[in-house]
Amino acid sequence: MPHRTFTDLLGRDWQVWETRPGPRSRVSDLRRDGWITFEALGIPPEKRRMAPIPHGWESMSVESLLLLLSQATPVGRRVRASTSAAGHGAGAAEG
Repeated sequence: MPHRTFTDLLGRDWQVWETRPGPRSRVSDLRRDGWITFEALGIPPEKRRMAPIPHGWESMSVESLLLLLSQATPVGRRVRASTSAAGHGAGAAEG
């Protein structure tokens, strides 16, 4: 699976790779053939997705990857409901 790393104009390091849904995955028609995932580690962590997979992204310039990043959809952080009785607003965030 292709994987790239690059640094944005603010000095943040990003990783980007292809994601392909499994045969039983429930995804929109737009994402049925996969997407590229952008992930910035650090504070705050951030993830974005772009579908469909742009042709030739593996060999694009950093400038082109930055353009794709700016057009990618941010991935919201999901919060799981607490199962404890004392879970006053507590939850675990996942990315």
